[in-house]
Amino acid sequence: MKRKIARRALALLISGVMTGALLSGCGSGGAAGQASTEAASSEPAPAAASEAQPETETQETEASEEVTETEMMEETETGTEAEDTETEAAGETAVTELPPYEYTGDEPYVKEISDFYIDMARKNYAPTQVTIPVVNILEVDDTKPDDILVWCRGFIHNYDLRNTTLMDRSGGACDGLFHMKPSGGGYEITETDFVGDGSDNGPDTKRIFGMKDGLLKKYESSEEDMKMIRLQEISNYVNTNGIYITQYQDYGWDPVPLINAPMTTEEEESIEYHSILGYTMTYNLTKFSLMEAASETESDIFGGIGFLQNYVVSVEKRSGQTKEELAEEVKSSFESGKAEADMALFGNDGTGEPIESTLVSESTQDKPGEMKSIYYIIPRGEDYLILGVTGRIPPEDIGDESYEGDAALEEILASFVLE
Repeated sequence: MKRKIARRALALLISGVMTGALLSGCGSGGAAGQASTEAASSEPAPAAASEAQPETETQETEASEEVTETEMMEETETGTEAEDTETEAAGETAVTELPPYEYTGDEPYVKEISDFYIDMARKNYAPTQVTIPVVNILEVDDTKPDDILVWCRGFIHNYDLRNTTLMDRSGGACDGLFHMKPSGGGYEITETDFVGDGSDNGPDTKRIFGMKDGLLKKYESSEEDMKMIRLQEISNYVNTNGIYITQYQDYGWDPVPLINAPMTTEEEESIEYHSILGYTMTYNLTKFSLMEAASETESDIFGGIGFLQNYVVSVEKRSGQTKEELAEEVKSSFESGKAEADMALFGNDGTGEPIESTLVSESTQDKPGEMKSIYYIIPRGEDYLILGVTGRIPPEDIGDESYEGDAALEEILASFVLE
């Protein structure tokens, strides 16, 4: 591979490659325990190759809206007005299992709704190490003791732990109205009415949160509260269980430090990722965030952060085709129709030797700000892995030798090892 990879042909159409973490709304609700959870699958756009904003900026799903509103926390300060909760370093930095989350506060109705969300996550999402929901109660009407109305803005977050960072893997918004009644010293959820997905989102939001004067405005202005509740509950969870966790991270965003947590070390920020696709790659989570493949039919997507926000590194597994067929398929994806395929030594075959792979790149001249891509077609047994680098170097950085994108991309690609 030549130096200055970011300035070479870079135009991968990742629409067919990218699979996205599962994001789903709660649907229209119903009797307790039978609430609809129809998944409205959404692809959180990488903070990378595409200029298009994530689907989260449309109103296709409330889940998508919530991702942009509650997950943009890269500048969260550890000194907040939230109750100070010390995150104590207890135990090893590598935790293979995490205890379940349980709400430990004393605010009425929150524990029951939190447990409800956790049960929904278990039934509707692929397993992760822990689910920590966000429950923001906006209004309560308890004039009827056997039918207490609780309006809630909520979000399910499912996490896995990597070193000392909780990685958000999936989730979705669950805003709506809970009907509850006293039971056994607590409360029982008897019925739910959730904001729906897609075209139902706007009308449902107005219908449910427009029942009481001022409630809809309170709902629409609750983004900051959602951020703080999320940060506080993760910090409480870590402190209560004595786990050494320093931060959390959403795909495409900088890690967010927990309240009073120790600073994350450079070593802890380096993630050695072992993929189910049969390779290992090491990345720094201040430069990339990862959307893991959930199966061998999906892709790993490393989305750039900060100065790398215009780049994506993707890896997918392909079977039943020759490298020549794959090369032709890749060539056909370039908009110019002009591409070349060459043999290239890449990565490590697991024995310390470089891999003889096929490098496919566009044979046109770079233009400032243009989307470009390269692919490596890497043999692995009878199958192939296709590693794509897609990006758009910002026009202001073209020709700037101090631009750090090239070195960061070379660093992550040099760490590739077949398993």
